[in-house]
Amino acid sequence: MPLKLTQNQLIKIKSISVTELLFYLYIFSIVSFSGMKVGNVVSKLIGLVLIFYFLVYDVLRKNKKVYFFDECKPLFLFLIAGLLSGFGAKDQVIYLTRLTTVIQLGVFFVIGYSIVRNYDIEVEHLFYLIIFSTCFVFLQGIIFSSTASAHLVDERLASAQGNANTLANFGAFSFLFLIYLFLQQKNKLQKFFIFSLLLFVVYGILETESRKGMLLIPIIVFVYLFFQSVYHYSITNNKKLYLIKISMVLFGLLGLFGLGIYIITQTQYFERFQQLSMFLELQSGGRSSAFKNIIDYSTYERRQFIKYAIAMWKDHFWFGVGLDNFRNVINEYWISSRQTYSHNNYVEMLSTSGIVGTITYYSLYFVIILNLFKTLKLENLSPKYRSLMHIFITGMFSLMIAELVIVSYYKKFFWLMFLIYSVYPNVIKEETKVEMK
Repeated sequence: MPLKLTQNQLIKIKSISVTELLFYLYIFSIVSFSGMKVGNVVSKLIGLVLIFYFLVYDVLRKNKKVYFFDECKPLFLFLIAGLLSGFGAKDQVIYLTRLTTVIQLGVFFVIGYSIVRNYDIEVEHLFYLIIFSTCFVFLQGIIFSSTASAHLVDERLASAQGNANTLANFGAFSFLFLIYLFLQQKNKLQKFFIFSLLLFVVYGILETESRKGMLLIPIIVFVYLFFQSVYHYSITNNKKLYLIKISMVLFGLLGLFGLGIYIITQTQYFERFQQLSMFLELQSGGRSSAFKNIIDYSTYERRQFIKYAIAMWKDHFWFGVGLDNFRNVINEYWISSRQTYSHNNYVEMLSTSGIVGTITYYSLYFVIILNLFKTLKLENLSPKYRSLMHIFITGMFSLMIAELVIVSYYKKFFWLMFLIYSVYPNVIKEETKVEMK
């Protein structure tokens, strides 16, 4: 049944199964309220119900298929490495809690892949669900921020997620998906609707005052433009003319970027970037320690975490100090540190799971990216699917850049991204082979 706005079909709605409903509800819970303690419990329960229902009802009763794919190999090896890291864990409770989370996410990765394949869920549906869920959280925080302090963290918008940086990451990936939907849409009314959502998402990211969230926007635009430009350059006959055109676009984007920076400098958002710039300037002169409390302690702390995480890894080279145990061991290296995670996924993995865990975990990334590039090489790949592959590749590289300042290996949202980037290239390869026949 189509939902219509005037004479234009806006969204197609069809009847869905219980499995699909639970799948959509789980994704909504990840974005909307999993950042709260109670919300995280509810989200986990929905995930467990989804897994149980699919295995018992769909697989055992309806003979649906559980798919095992290339990404399952590094996933399985990473789980083994996570188990082995427990031998060096100082706090076994924290280690077992984190290990349980990672195992659940790994199972969801496989089950979610199987659900998408069995029920032929379209990628656009997941894009819209993630985007609307993100906008819902932004809107909730903006409306209630003046009356409910829980929606703000140090005057930064955090909403129901409780973390401004996490919310900004959701916004950045929603921005990426909106780019794809906007470029693929032909209907002017729908194009305007998508563009309005895109502007709202950018506004929400600005309200979080998250430096990483703001920086991800230009990174996403330029990475996506790079891959699109390389492809179009390779197939164009008049390469000189194309270089002139892309140069004009690039200068235009740089101009918009410069204008955006100027506008931000006139607002309260610039203060956090200014603090970072001043800190880096002092660091280069070796005087940062004297000013760390008045300039940007957050950046200073992150640099210290990297320093001591590497030292921790050298002392526990193979399997680390146990998943999530960086927070329990950091005081042995930096006595005045607060007990928290390292704020950098690369050093977090090295220090807590060792070289074995890090290699196996990032092997998952390698397999996903390799599969994306293999899909790009398919003959007769449609422009729509080629653009989608560029979106996925941009998403993976953006995630890897973001991981310089976040710890993501146990975050539900990023495993959802892995699922999307893994399943649809395989769907596209099968569809393309059928069309070729």
